[in-house]
Amino acid sequence: MGSAAFRADDVAAATAEILEVVELATRLAAPAHGRTVREVFLMWRVAFLPGVLMPASASPEVVKRHFRQYAHALERALDR
Repeated sequence: MGSAAFRADDVAAATAEILEVVELATRLAAPAHGRTVREVFLMWRVAFLPGVLMPASASPEVVKRHFRQYAHALERALDR
């Protein structure tokens, strides 16, 4: 998710592409298990995002701001 986020110029376009890739990956990885894109997003948000966004994180503010934008954009897209 991080690489995709930083290679794109447009958050909205990249969000759609990220969701498409994650959906395909969930189908390829475990078709019988059926993880949803929402579940993968929630795991990313809980397992990875706090380490970037915590005040004690060494991540620069520009990185934190960027990841917040993507987290909000992905959440909005999944709520549709």
